[in-house]
Amino acid sequence: MKLVALSPSVSHYTHLTELYLQSNSLSRLPVELFQNCVQLRILDLSINQFTWLQPEICHLLQLIELNISWNQIHELPVEIGKLFRLKKLHIDGLPLSKPPQDILAKGCKSIVRYYKDRLQAGDPPPPRVWVSNAHSEKSNLQAEGVRVLCYNVLAESYTTAERFNYCQSWALPWEYRKHRILKDILQCEPDIVCLQEVEAEQYTIFFQIEMMNRGYDSKFHAKSRARTMDEYSSRTVDGCVICWKQDLFDCIAVESVEYQSLALKKHDVIGQAGMNRLLTKDNIALGVILRPKGTLVFNPRAEEDKIMVINTHIHWDPAFCDVKAMQVQMLLERVEYLRKTHSSRGAALPTIVCGDFNSIPSSAAYELLSAGNVAGAHEDFAHHDYGQYIKNGLNHKLDLKSAYKEIASEEPSFTNYTGDFVGALDYIWYSDSTLSAERILQVPSEDVVIGHNGALPNPFMCSDHVPIIADLYGKLTPRPSQSRPATEDRKDTTGRARSNKR
Repeated sequence: MKLVALSPSVSHYTHLTELYLQSNSLSRLPVELFQNCVQLRILDLSINQFTWLQPEICHLLQLIELNISWNQIHELPVEIGKLFRLKKLHIDGLPLSKPPQDILAKGCKSIVRYYKDRLQAGDPPPPRVWVSNAHSEKSNLQAEGVRVLCYNVLAESYTTAERFNYCQSWALPWEYRKHRILKDILQCEPDIVCLQEVEAEQYTIFFQIEMMNRGYDSKFHAKSRARTMDEYSSRTVDGCVICWKQDLFDCIAVESVEYQSLALKKHDVIGQAGMNRLLTKDNIALGVILRPKGTLVFNPRAEEDKIMVINTHIHWDPAFCDVKAMQVQMLLERVEYLRKTHSSRGAALPTIVCGDFNSIPSSAAYELLSAGNVAGAHEDFAHHDYGQYIKNGLNHKLDLKSAYKEIASEEPSFTNYTGDFVGALDYIWYSDSTLSAERILQVPSEDVVIGHNGALPNPFMCSDHVPIIADLYGKLTPRPSQSRPATEDRKDTTGRARSNKR
């Protein structure tokens, strides 16, 4: 007996990854199946009575194989352009008039690409929601705070059609994305902006000018390899940018941090095996010391009221989690040195550390930032040797808290959302003894991302990361840091840190 209809109750089996319905008399599928069975990877509808493929097929983003052979389908729906994971599309025996025969002849990848570029942009995502700190001690806060934005803008040199095969080709070029990214930055009126993956040329001809026209001053530092290249070649090297409102701050010092250079100064402590891992990665950080103007105050008891802002982009490769942790360790050692150098008469220097840390909350790098220490036996080191750092563990004396975790009790489910990765990588850290996180801007819901292209970027959200934003206030009564002290061995290595300002 052949099926002529499929019960909607099949949609209760949300765990299904394969569904074979070939050789029946089906002409349509229940909409609930598309909406609920989103884990399907293989769907066989061959030898049935379908005259059309329902547009709800777009919900099945995990599909890698779709067989619709030997039906009466004359035209494929444009929604098939959303199935960016599809590797096999069986269409034998179909009387197709669309897409064109030259597209059909090139196979599955060409068909999906054809329809992908014909997808409408749809409606813009809804406004993001502000969340306040339910445990705020408002009576101990300064009257005014600062809004901090952190955003990896996705450099043009990394934006290939192959890597982001789910995004319409017309929405990938930098000329399309840059103005929308600028709008994303400015619409929440941040006072301090930390950007990653800004190409050197785009900083000079776009971001620096556009931000200056809107009342921001800024600094840029490119990744270390730029120093080995001629001016023309280095124009596409990306780096970090910090912007600040000129009417709120004066910049009194700039610090450029290159992890390769810091590692070289620690050769005797790290050892050759660790050096071999670290020296091939050219990641950097950028820091500024800002003096508030007018009525903005962080620490009125300080002889000179200042705040330090650090922006970094840590190495990306999941196979180098050990390198990520070591880069964070070297950054924090440098921040400790700068904090001590720029503090006024013992008054703790309010500190903000932003960036794309390329590290999930279970990583050694995150544990180091949040807990103040991490054991050398952490699985992220995977038996890689970093000398005294493995023997004594990694640690720092800063009192850092994550703005999002402090207010929401957990990190966002994602700040980076691509076809092969979804997770939190970007963070806004602040010194808890001197600052308080009072509001954060929630990241978009996963449904919003899936509802467009299934991943980022899309025509409205033009990077594979989302900007994160937090409102930070100075404390009226700064308290002593509660961080764990460093060991004697690690104090020695920290004390030898030197300036890498260029």
